[in-house]
Order: sequence, then C-alpha cells, then structure tokens
Amino acid sequence: MKSRIAIVALVLVAVSAGSAWASYVSGTYAGRTTGQRLAVSFKATQSRLSRLSIKVKFTCSDGDKFETVLRDFGAQNIVNGRYDATYQGSSKASTYRHRGTIVTRTASGSLRGTRRYNENDVLDPNGTIVCRTGTVRYSIKKRIATRR
Repeated sequence: MKSRIAIVALVLVAVSAGSAWASYVSGTYAGRTTGQRLAVSFKATQSRLSRLSIKVKFTCSDGDKFETVLRDFGAQNIVNGRYDATYQGSSKASTYRHRGTIVTRTASGSLRGTRRYNENDVLDPNGTIVCRTGTVRYSIKKRIATRR
C-alpha cells in the first residue's frame, strides 16, 4: 500500500512540474536578438503565436550582406509552452524555421532562414546565390501594458 501511495505522489509531482513548465502569460513579447541586438516581437495566446516580426542579417554566397525585417509569417501552435514551425515563401525560394519556449514571462527561441536568388538578384528557388541568417537567438520578455 505504501508503494502505491508513493507512486501516486510521484505522478502528481511530475504532472504539476509539467504544468508549471508550460505556464506562461499571454500577451506581446518583445526585445532584441542575443548576438546582433536586432528587434524581435510576437503575440502569444495560450495556444497560438502570431505577429512574429524579427530583424535579421543575411550573408550570401556571392559576398553580399543585407538586413531585413521578416514578418507576415502564419500563426503557429504553442503546445505546453513550446513552439516550432517551418515556413516557406510563396515563391518557394525562401525557408525559415522558428522555434522556442515560453515560461512565465520570458520567451527564448531561435530563427534560421535561407533565401535563394538568381544572378539578377530576384528570389528564385533554383537560384545559385544562397543567403543565410545563421541561427538567430533571442530571449525576450512580455511587454507590460501601460495605461494612458
């Protein structure tokens, strides 16, 4: 009987620890990327991440470098505080992977992106010029709503 009580207690502890890990506050999260110090933000509900906006630097195989703000990603699911989605541009010349976790009032994640261009600097899925972001990491906080 004692062993059954101990097992039930362990299960309850494990379930509550998992729930604590997954709990976070819905709202807008914003801040800067870890290495490049560029802006990143998104909105999170208890099940969806939307309005992702992140400024990144691309480095290309032809030696070119440029910065741009990426946005207009589709919403992605949040399950137990975790999110992970892969996006492909409409021309299929760009791909992005966005993933991370939200715990309490902090979101930590990463984005990797690749774009292909042709010799005329036009996005082209068969382009020979490959531009990459590398892994862009962030740890951002939930914005505190201010009253006006």
